Amino acid sequence: MTPPWKITGYDSSTPFYEGEAPSILTEDEIATMLQRLAARHLSREEIVAASLRKNLKGYAPLLECHIDRAGKKGNSVMIGGNPHYIAFRKRVV
Repeated sequence: MTPPWKITGYDSSTPFYEGEAPSILTEDEIATMLQRLAARHLSREEIVAASLRKNLKGYAPLLECHIDRAGKKGNSVMIGGNPHYIAFRKRVV
């Protein structure tokens, strides 16, 4: 059985949120969840800028998703600058 996603929210290096999500969720679904969590810390203008296409003037990568599938211990998905959210799922051997 695949372990659940562990979700942690950080302000700088200090954790302020910890939760879990079912392991059945895909990386894309986890990324959407993290984007929603991270957007709560942005202004309306920043949310609009982060929602623009990358090639448009005014785009800001504030909600860009970074996925690491190469980790030896598992997969991770990260969204945001400061604060930011990371979801981690251990690799089953």
